[in-house]
Amino acid sequence: MRTFFLLFLIYVVAFPLEWEITRVAGPYQEGPWDPSIDLDSFSKPHIVWDYRIPNYPRQMVWGFLRDTWHITPVRYWAYFANMKLDSRDKPHIIHSESASFVAWTRLTDTGWVTEKLDNVGGGAILQLDSYDRPHLAYGIGGWPTKEFIIYAKKLPLPGKSR
Repeated sequence: MRTFFLLFLIYVVAFPLEWEITRVAGPYQEGPWDPSIDLDSFSKPHIVWDYRIPNYPRQMVWGFLRDTWHITPVRYWAYFANMKLDSRDKPHIIHSESASFVAWTRLTDTGWVTEKLDNVGGGAILQLDSYDRPHLAYGIGGWPTKEFIIYAKKLPLPGKSR
């Protein structure tokens, strides 16, 4: 026991635990679930998560920090979110929706826009390329079908080189 305590003490002294912990939102009666975080060009955090109020559908929300936290609803029936910020610090979110389909939601200058990608799937991961186009990986399938990993990318608009 003395050896363990001595090793623990040496670890704590050599690697002090220095964290700033902030409560962003809540409390919720159900959730929050599936948070995803990214940092903007000013190293400020943006977080997306979902929660549920009893007798209402799950809701995905986005929060970002300036001087205080700003939280805004994104979409109902959305969950399992993964978010990345583009070169203009706008959020892009890949998520599942109520019928277990995969969708991509992004914030534009006029508001939130959602595109349905696949009728099945979930557990999606998102990356943006150097042109802010989304690249996705997600799983589909289940019993009795085979399981597959899917890769998808947003193609450039016709006439655009990037």
